[in-house]
Amino acid sequence: MENQIVKPLETVGGEELLEMQLPPKEFVIEGLLPKGLAMLVGSTKVGKSFLSLQVALAVSGGENLWSFPTHKGHVLYLALEDDLARLQKRVKEMNDSATNDVRFATVSERLHQGLIEQIDSFIKEYPDTVLVIIDTLQHIRDNANKQSGNLYAQDYTELMSLQRYALDK
Repeated sequence: MENQIVKPLETVGGEELLEMQLPPKEFVIEGLLPKGLAMLVGSTKVGKSFLSLQVALAVSGGENLWSFPTHKGHVLYLALEDDLARLQKRVKEMNDSATNDVRFATVSERLHQGLIEQIDSFIKEYPDTVLVIIDTLQHIRDNANKQSGNLYAQDYTELMSLQRYALDK
């Protein structure tokens, strides 16, 4: 590190921190789902996709999810393991209603091969988008770009790029 210019750390003192007027955390579903990146993780076939679909329908319709108020807006649901017939069946089984504020896609690009640009294009078309659901992460991963077999490093890189994008948008 000799002769290398290193940017100093930007710090804030404890008293300064306490005096700062910071904005409150924003939520898509009050008290339950904050804006930013969130993951729903669990064993296979336990209902993650059904729960995700229920969230999408509630948010797009501006309806409470259980007793939690939602912030209505467009929802992009990437149902990458489904086809339209299966999605239709699931929506009918749940409540038999959906608005056009939830938009479904069954095919997308991978994360570092155009997915972000596809989501950007969607948000330009639907600027009131409040939620993007990707079902499932495995379908958008760049499996050809493994980082020397270090799955943790790959997960971290991919999830951090999604987190930065989510916080930026």
